[in-house]
Formats: sequence, C-alpha cells, structure tokens
Amino acid sequence: MLIGHCYLEGLRPSDWEGFLAACGLFTGNVERGEGPEVFLDLTRLAASKEALLELKALLVPRLGRRLFTSLAGNKLTARAATLAQRVARVQRGEDPVVVPPGKEAEFLAPLPVGFLWPLGERLCRRLALLGLATIREVAALPPDELYRCFGQQGYQIALLSRGLDGSQGRGEASCYLEYRSPWAGAADGVRLTNWCLESGRYLARSQERRQVWGRRLELILFPEAGEEPVTAVREFNRPALTAEELQFALLRLLPSVLPQRLNSLSVRLGPLVPQVGEQLSLLSPFSPPPRERQRLLGVLSRLQERYPGCVDWGSNLPVNRREQVLAFYDPLRRMAVTTGTTTGAKVGQKRAAG
Repeated sequence: MLIGHCYLEGLRPSDWEGFLAACGLFTGNVERGEGPEVFLDLTRLAASKEALLELKALLVPRLGRRLFTSLAGNKLTARAATLAQRVARVQRGEDPVVVPPGKEAEFLAPLPVGFLWPLGERLCRRLALLGLATIREVAALPPDELYRCFGQQGYQIALLSRGLDGSQGRGEASCYLEYRSPWAGAADGVRLTNWCLESGRYLARSQERRQVWGRRLELILFPEAGEEPVTAVREFNRPALTAEELQFALLRLLPSVLPQRLNSLSVRLGPLVPQVGEQLSLLSPFSPPPRERQRLLGVLSRLQERYPGCVDWGSNLPVNRREQVLAFYDPLRRMAVTTGTTTGAKVGQKRAAG
C-alpha cells in the first residue's frame, strides 16, 4: 500500500469540492481528513511522486497558499510526515516527503507523541504526563504495560508507536465531474473544438451513470511558462444536461483570444453551490426510492406543522431552482422573486428578517 497525504494551507470551505475533484484526477480513493487535508491511495499509480507535484501545480495558488505532501506505507506515517514538514522537523527542500517501506518506525521515533494519529488529544496528554515525550519512548514500553495503563487502547498505542497502522482508506466521491487532458502544444482552434465535443459527451455519460446533477460548467485552460490559468464559467437553470447542450456551452466558453501554447485543459461540471462540512443535500433531479421519499415527505410535513408558513418545498416554493439551492445553504436569504401579491411579499420579508 502507498498512501499520499496532502494538507492545503489557506483552503476556503467553499473550495472543498474543487480540492477533492483535483485529487480525484489521480486516484478514485480520496478520503477527507481533519481540517484541509486528504488521504490518497496511490498504490496503483506508477509515478506517485510526480503526481503529487502535478497536484501542487493545480492547487497552488488557485485554491490555497501552500500544499504540503508526503508518501508513506500507511496513513499514520503519511500524516506524520506532512505534519513534520509543516512544523519544519524535516528539511524544507523535501517535497513531497517520502518514507521508504519498512522505515515507518524509524521515521516516527524522534517525533513528539502528538504525531500519533488517530489518538485523541486527551490520550496524548496522558502519555505526556507519564513522562513520554517522543514516540521512541512509547515504543520502548511493552504492550502489556501500556494495556495496564490505558486498557484496550494500550494495544493500539503500542502498534501505532511502532509504525503499524492497518486502517484502510475510505474513498469519498466528489460531486464534481471532471474531464482533463494534457495538451503540450499550440492552441489550435480545430483541435480545441474536437476536445470540447469529446468532453461534452464524457460529462453527459458520467452524469447519467453516476446519478449526479450539475448546473455550473467551468472550463480551465492552463498555459505554458507558468502563466495564470484562463477560466470561464457557465451556469444553467436546470440540473439534467444533454451532451449537445454541454458541447454548445463549452464552445461558447472558449475565449476569443487563446494563449499561444497550452499545457493542459480541464472542464468541470458540478452544483451551483458546493457542499461544505457534513451538509446534506435534499435537492436532486432523480426520484428517490418510494420508502425514502415517504420518509422525507413525512419529515417536511412535521416541520411545516411545527413552523406554519415557514417551510416550503417543491411546487409550494414560488422561486426558481437557483434560489432554492441558495436558500438551502442560507435559510435567511431574501428571495429575489416576489409572489405577485402584497401578502406574499410581506411573508417573504418576514422570513428574510429571521
């Protein structure tokens, strides 16, 4: 197993899906960690170090100020290597930090006990109270002694301090669909047109196969010689898009003045407003199973009874689809559409005021 770990400094919550989508270009197994960090399963990737360097070029400075990366045989060591790079416990020139197979315990030994993950802060504090400052000191203790002090968690501490972490990556699918191609040549108009047609067909097939929806189409051209990417965006007022609609939109998004030479191209299709944290989306163009639909309608009905006049959904909400999406993320949002009656306008003002 080969695990890559990335920590993107300066990442905004609204850019989380873009971070996941960029990581998904190199592996289908991307797991979100604590804070602006992800684990990548790069076991089947031949040039894993080069992939992390390319990922850094994609993300910095578009989504964050700096990307710290590492490669190791398990999640514990990979995360510790990234953290060591952040706090300058390894040489600054090492990017990404690579821990060779079988050297996990040797790498972890001089690090503080706080680098033992996923042990909680409280447990690490208890280790420090026992006078254990480094992971080497913890690993020197017999597992039975750790068990007497910490119970069942003592065996976990013994394994982690010796660089043994058998946890598997839990992949997380991004709500973005992305189609990316290397270019390395002049920006030929005919070739770009063919690329737009092919990418439109790919996005349409993927949207139908994965049962996802998207209303925001983003085209990114990456020029050579380190120039800033050229980005164009088109938003749609309905979720399900055909291949012809996507192809026409991509052709319209091509800038009139193209860069002389391109390094690569990328197109993304996703929601108007990406989800952040653990938000749950109730908006989908696809019909849920009957049992789930009845359960959801029951929850909404009870909310409507408890808060009369404050809960509307579907055809009961007289606004366009974009406003419904934005209202989901900002319940106090003032609607941009009036209902046409004085009473409806007053109710809308009351809701917007909270």
